[in-house]
Amino acid sequence: METLLEEAPTADWFQEMFELLRTWFSSGKEWERERALQASTQLLTAYQETVHSTTQETFNQFGSLIGAIAPYSCDSLATSRQWVVDCISCLLCIQGQPMNLGSAEEELRCLREELTAAPDPEALFQASSKMARVVSEYFSPEQATDFIEATVEGMLSASPTCATAAGLWMKVILKECGDAMPDKVPAILDIIYSHMATIQEGILRQSLLEAVSILAHHHLEAVISSLLSNHLLMDSDITELWGDPLLATQVLQVLREKIKTSTRQEGSVTSETETDRHLAAAEPLSATCAIFEVVSALQSSKAVQELLPEWFPVLLQQVSRTSGQKMPLPRIRSRSLFQKDQQHTEGNPCRFSVQALESVLFKVGNERLVRVLRLQKTWILLENPQTHHEGVSAGESSAKIWTSNT
Repeated sequence: METLLEEAPTADWFQEMFELLRTWFSSGKEWERERALQASTQLLTAYQETVHSTTQETFNQFGSLIGAIAPYSCDSLATSRQWVVDCISCLLCIQGQPMNLGSAEEELRCLREELTAAPDPEALFQASSKMARVVSEYFSPEQATDFIEATVEGMLSASPTCATAAGLWMKVILKECGDAMPDKVPAILDIIYSHMATIQEGILRQSLLEAVSILAHHHLEAVISSLLSNHLLMDSDITELWGDPLLATQVLQVLREKIKTSTRQEGSVTSETETDRHLAAAEPLSATCAIFEVVSALQSSKAVQELLPEWFPVLLQQVSRTSGQKMPLPRIRSRSLFQKDQQHTEGNPCRFSVQALESVLFKVGNERLVRVLRLQKTWILLENPQTHHEGVSAGESSAKIWTSNT
């Protein structure tokens, strides 16, 4: 490998050789994984000495290599774990130049001992997580998508223990470095979501969901906008996130603001084309459908109760905006809404808005109010453009009576 790099000292040639070694990382034989990791250490050392030291070219492979190698810090063979630490030490030396690694080198030496002597998987996970935090200090946000892609691939191909470690590394890097990744949010979400269907094992799936949650705590608006634009907020894979009351509350507040903002901007749209009108109506309708899904997934009604005074007029206004309108989107990925009443919802965006309003009232325990509104046929009146004004009047009157009695 040293000879090959001397003949063609380029990062691309190095990457080709590494990809050949990488195929053995997921081997079912311990000795094959150990040899592949040892050879990777030697390859990285050769690259550092023959290519990087002379060309000083930007090392763009750091993210993908860390993502591919790091999960094996929890390999079943102690010598393999040692080689992983050596690989990461070499990667940090390459990435860290001309920075002074200082304490990082000492921390890695200590962690090498911890990983060697770890008595059980839990101890391995703790030591591996510590190493991820060390690496995060030298992690470039520009390489985030390469890292996430490599990490998720590790979750699919590695042993259960190493796959769990891959999930841990993803969460640690996002937690420590996610604040500097606002422009990477859509790409990261695309990578995670594209693998949700194939990763069904409980712990691994939870790691993906937690990764999205961590990203949302850094960039809530960007995450919601990205999910909305792809109609994923209503997808069953993503709705598992809304079991977190704090995150769900924050999401609901953002969704409410999106509906309010769209309402304010509606009058400023100058284009009269049908496409532009549909696009202007798409986001608030998607947000309305998302509110239904988030509220339905919540276990507690506290968050909804606190937001109800602001929500009721906003959702009622959204019902009015969609009354008599056609669907602005070719498809709304809200399985539960369509399956619940597809006959009435298909081609009728007002029905989505009505169901969102009804679900909010039901979640906060206003069963009596919901029952009264049904008896008054308020929902039917709201959906019909000819009787919509009667439905609005009935809804507001019933809400005022309920508010005055609570």
